[in-house]
Amino acid sequence: MNNFSKNILEDSNIRGVYLFPILWNRPALMNILELLRIFIHRLFVVVHTEKEVLLLSIIKDAPSNIKVLNRRRYCNVLRYNYFLKYYVYPVFLFFKIHRNVDTILLVQNFNFPLFLIILSKILRKNVFVYIGGYPIQILSATIPFGSLLQKILTSWLIIQMKLALHFADKIILISRRLSNDISFSKHRNKICVAMNFPSRNFYATFKNEKKILDRELAVGYVGAFAVHKGFYNFLKAIPYVLNSNPNVKFIIAGDKQSFSPIALKCVLQQLLIAYPKNVIFYGYVSHKELPKYLNNIRLLVLPSYTEGIPHIILEAMSCGTPVLATPVGGVMDVVNDNVTGFILQRRDPKFIASKVLQLLNDSNTLKEISSNAHNFIKRNFNFEKTLKQWLEIFKSKC
Repeated sequence: MNNFSKNILEDSNIRGVYLFPILWNRPALMNILELLRIFIHRLFVVVHTEKEVLLLSIIKDAPSNIKVLNRRRYCNVLRYNYFLKYYVYPVFLFFKIHRNVDTILLVQNFNFPLFLIILSKILRKNVFVYIGGYPIQILSATIPFGSLLQKILTSWLIIQMKLALHFADKIILISRRLSNDISFSKHRNKICVAMNFPSRNFYATFKNEKKILDRELAVGYVGAFAVHKGFYNFLKAIPYVLNSNPNVKFIIAGDKQSFSPIALKCVLQQLLIAYPKNVIFYGYVSHKELPKYLNNIRLLVLPSYTEGIPHIILEAMSCGTPVLATPVGGVMDVVNDNVTGFILQRRDPKFIASKVLQLLNDSNTLKEISSNAHNFIKRNFNFEKTLKQWLEIFKSKC
């Protein structure tokens, strides 16, 4: 760590932060914890298991010191779980430790604990909201596919999110490009920019271990199986590619529980039956195992409708895997068309298929982009730079 980093950390007087992530072990969240625990004296993190809500206490720069402060079991009646999880327990646990906390940090949630936000403002705590992408757009895109009850709940989530942005003291975005979205138009004076990438050991894990032309003739998709990720468009493109080149393989990995809507699962099942040797579905792949898959494909396709800066793009590029992605969110911060990756101008299945075939047939370009992508990530992203961004936000310098 250089002298600048040592000096700014030594005079850090940030006492305590209360995090509301709920979900645990997500790479983006774990990276933020890794950063914050360096300069914040104590972190209090609300997480949940299947039957419990836990408040974890993490001491500054002590990786092994994670203590469970409270164990609170959910009510056995299922319909009350949501209310308890997002409205009751966050406030109850906050009361336990609020004297030791200066700031509430809400990280990448669709459900915002409004009672907690309002209470925090009454007690004059800072409220920071970290948003990786366009959650309001994502929720809006899912409304037409839901039942009446789902539409009502989704609309309520959008209202919650807008209220959270209104009450927030700072809105932390992963890319300055995201601030152009209408969702943030009224809050530009609150916006700060900070990545949650990379972790300290990122480059030891995501390495370019196999030359691009030594890999299988394979195309990959890694991510949520959801409409806003363009997953349906990707699936529909597969038959067009295989009709022209039956030697191409498609590697699909992600959370098999996340199909939204369920019709996507049916489309995938049909492809697995029709093309058993070409379409390979792995389901969930752990973060540690992911580099192995990225080093065995020649192209990663992400035809999203909305994004921040997806970690999977950065991880693929670090592995020397060219990325074909739509120019949404902060994607173009890292994917420079025909320089560090490829921009997908349209996401209809026939166009995706034609672009994939074009790139797979151009070995020289793939080889060049593979090298450029790997070098770009190593040159522009490092842990210290990200640490400085977060520290400046908490020191009110953003």
